[in-house]
Amino acid sequence: MDISNLPLAIGTLKNIRAFCIDESALTFRAARNFVLYKAIYDNGVEITENAVPSGDGSFSLKYSPVGNITCDLLGFLGIKEQKEVGVLV
Repeated sequence: MDISNLPLAIGTLKNIRAFCIDESALTFRAARNFVLYKAIYDNGVEITENAVPSGDGSFSLKYSPVGNITCDLLGFLGIKEQKEVGVLV
């Protein structure tokens, strides 16, 4: 998947869908910019301990997901871009 097609995340966002960008490595990403993942869910069940952040705004799962992967995150445009309410652009 071309990450330029993903939305831009700014601020704190909840229940945002993460898209699989590498099926063989189970790598997911929710936004094209850098984000800090606060929680990751598989079909609504928190699986944060099953996720390994990669440092580039994506994460990999240790085990195959059961359903849709969603997450709570904090999106950054720059070091000063931390907002209480977030938006997807």
